[in-house]
Amino acid sequence: MTETGGQSVTVRTASGQKLAYPWATSVRVDRRGDLRIMQGVRRRAFHPCAEWANYTVTNLRREHDDDQP
Repeated sequence: MTETGGQSVTVRTASGQKLAYPWATSVRVDRRGDLRIMQGVRRRAFHPCAEWANYTVTNLRREHDDDQP
C-alpha cells in the first residue's frame, strides 16, 4: 500500500476526543470490537472496544487500485 494525498483514519473516542492517524494503511476490528490501526503489517495504534465510539476512513488505497477496471 502506498500513501495518497489526504489519506487518514480518524477515531472518535467514547469521551469525544478525535484522534487522527494520517499514516494508517488499514483498520482492523476483531470479534470483541477492539480497533487496531495498522501501518503496513504492523499495529501502530490500539483502542479497546469500550474506548472508541466510531472511526472514519478517508482515501485508503491499495498500491494497485489504479490498475483495476
